[in-house]
Amino acid sequence: MKHKESLHRLVMIMILFTILIGCSLEKTHQVLASEGTSKTAQKEIEDVWLQTWRRTGLAITNIAPLLLEQDQDYAFLSYYEYKRENTNQLGEKVQRIDFKIPQFNDSSPAAIRLNRLINQMVSSDLTSEEKFYQDAYFSEKGSLEQIALKSSFVRGYDVTYSDYQLTNIVYNGYIYKGGAHGMPIWNSHVFDRKNGVELRLSDLFGDEVDTVITSCYQAFDQLIEEDQTRFFPDAKEWVRRETKESQNFYLTPEGITFFHYPYALGPYSSGIIEVTVPYEQLPTLQY
Repeated sequence: MKHKESLHRLVMIMILFTILIGCSLEKTHQVLASEGTSKTAQKEIEDVWLQTWRRTGLAITNIAPLLLEQDQDYAFLSYYEYKRENTNQLGEKVQRIDFKIPQFNDSSPAAIRLNRLINQMVSSDLTSEEKFYQDAYFSEKGSLEQIALKSSFVRGYDVTYSDYQLTNIVYNGYIYKGGAHGMPIWNSHVFDRKNGVELRLSDLFGDEVDTVITSCYQAFDQLIEEDQTRFFPDAKEWVRRETKESQNFYLTPEGITFFHYPYALGPYSSGIIEVTVPYEQLPTLQY
């Protein structure tokens, strides 16, 4: 009996030891995978932004490290921030740049392609902003007046939709370059995380895309008819002229939201105008 009890106890100890070792190995693998992903993403960030700094002529020593932080709402995303303030000849702060840029937490080739695409898009925006500043700062005439406009460019992001393959990220923000007010910015991007590509409306619906566009027209027509004071007289024509070729849409769990910027369909006071077409009224997504 004692022999059986000892044998049973030994077996239980071995099982427990195996479980503990397995948990430890799994945790180690997770840490190593996380570190590998972080290093891969960090390398992509450094490569793209080094190119940006060279194009803008900025001194690399003046740029703070761009470090990844985990997104608290989405486990598959991290983000990094780029913040910079420029001054005029009098030392006054006249330009503020504040970007929050998402990155996919994956070392797969698809994720690397998407992160590179994201970084290059943001890099293009930064290059444009720095060029605006430098052109004003170094121009021979009226440089102080131009750069004293106190421009700012702020952008963050929202995830409006995500499933096992698709993620829709909307880059939102605000840009000001003088005048009575700035302009809101929405840039929507539907990413195929499996294949590492960005998708257009025609990719999502194939041959049925015209049906989707028609539903969009009808939704805007109804909105315009409900309160015509918010819209320009040619608002319906603008919708038909601009919607089909634009990326001014984003996916939600309920349907597809189409939007237009201020001054497109109505005055600035009307803001960004949007309509949502429920999936029940649309063809089936091809993803």
